[in-house]
Amino acid sequence: MRRSSSDRSGITLTEILIAIMILGIGMVSVATLFPIGLLRLREATRDARSTILAMSAKDDAEVRGLPKSLGDAKGLVNPESFVHPNLPWYAPWRAANFAGFPFTVTPFTYDFDTINGTPGTGVVSDFFTPGLPVAYDPLFWATTHFQSEGLAPEQTPIGLRGNLGQEGRFGSGIGFLRAGAAAHGLQRITNFEPYNAAVPWPYTYSLSSTPAGLQSIAEVAGNVFTSLDDPVVTGDDSGQSGVPVVPFNFSPGAGYSSQREYAFSWMLTGRLGVAGDPSIFEGNIVMFHSRPIGLDTDPGTGLLVPTGERTVEAIWGYTNTPNAVSPIPNPLPSVAGTGYSTADDRTVLLRWPAASPDPLIRVGDFIADVTYERFQASSNANYPRALPGSGRNGAQYSGQRIHWYRITQKGENEPDPVVAGHFRTIVRVDTPLQAKTRLQTNGTIVESVVPEAALICPYVVNVFPIMLYSR
Repeated sequence: MRRSSSDRSGITLTEILIAIMILGIGMVSVATLFPIGLLRLREATRDARSTILAMSAKDDAEVRGLPKSLGDAKGLVNPESFVHPNLPWYAPWRAANFAGFPFTVTPFTYDFDTINGTPGTGVVSDFFTPGLPVAYDPLFWATTHFQSEGLAPEQTPIGLRGNLGQEGRFGSGIGFLRAGAAAHGLQRITNFEPYNAAVPWPYTYSLSSTPAGLQSIAEVAGNVFTSLDDPVVTGDDSGQSGVPVVPFNFSPGAGYSSQREYAFSWMLTGRLGVAGDPSIFEGNIVMFHSRPIGLDTDPGTGLLVPTGERTVEAIWGYTNTPNAVSPIPNPLPSVAGTGYSTADDRTVLLRWPAASPDPLIRVGDFIADVTYERFQASSNANYPRALPGSGRNGAQYSGQRIHWYRITQKGENEPDPVVAGHFRTIVRVDTPLQAKTRLQTNGTIVESVVPEAALICPYVVNVFPIMLYSR
């Protein structure tokens, strides 16, 4: 018997809504995979590209050098190149070599006092100790000083300019950190200069006035310190260079200029392994992605500061209790007699003034220990060569250093309970700290003896250890 039409079953509205909900959940789940996949692809691309560029950078740093006519010194960071007569920017260092020093005086071993303009002061390495940490960054100077041959890096001593930002120090915290901080910033050195036909220096970068026929010579800085596989050519009629390399004048005198923009660039940080031996440089290749380069005026202080670099106070090896909590008698103190934390050696406290914007601190980003005391007397007092009761012949940690770490955990930003008018956050890093902050206790409060410094630069995507040999 045939069933009547009224007996036929169908899909109810409830069932349709449930099906739509299930389908929607599935589609949303699939859709979320695309941005995650793109993010992972971008990270993989950045890692791969930065690794390839790092290998190229190491070869460039070791192979490039002076021609035989200029001394035949090999290696971009060969200290001898900085005191060569054809490089006028470091003439005061050449003069210091006639003052009885037992080894060659270069920016790697002697940092002049350009703050107070006092001749003969600054900080100097001993013959058998490591050299001073530096940031070798020709791309920065090629970009910020391309407009005039008369604009040299502000490393010229005796206080020719009082603005510390204009000096272009790497990680300078002067004017931004508490008074007395060891945060003067590393020398940002370069042995590249504007092209000058009268001075046949091999490391050059172009000016807007450079003759078009000499561009192949004058663009060395841009070609060495950036990735050459993805240039984007743009232009305007402002005559000003953008980020991150030097201008290329297609039509000299026509009011048109352009720039090449590169996604990846690099610099070196580190020091001589032994100040008296200029042949070995120990440090890191620092890789940047879309790095902005320039000098900005800080609205609060009026100082010029390097673009994209934020320096904050740091306690390297932070502990918040003067003594460890332990059920056993005589527990191990969390602050040793030498003044250093014996607690977790991967914990860092970062602190900044409440009036300043919160720094961009993200898990996976790099931070650098840029603690730097620029005065020998202060360095001897605050980082003594023999700590009381330590039994060590020499300071445990130097007053001038550059170490890189990657953030693995980050706490919340919160008002600082120890220093009024400041905020803080506590982070953990991926490797044990290579240097710690000396601490002092006052009841239940643990604080640094000397405020130290950390550099936050979100454009750093990779840091590779390196050892370079000059010859």
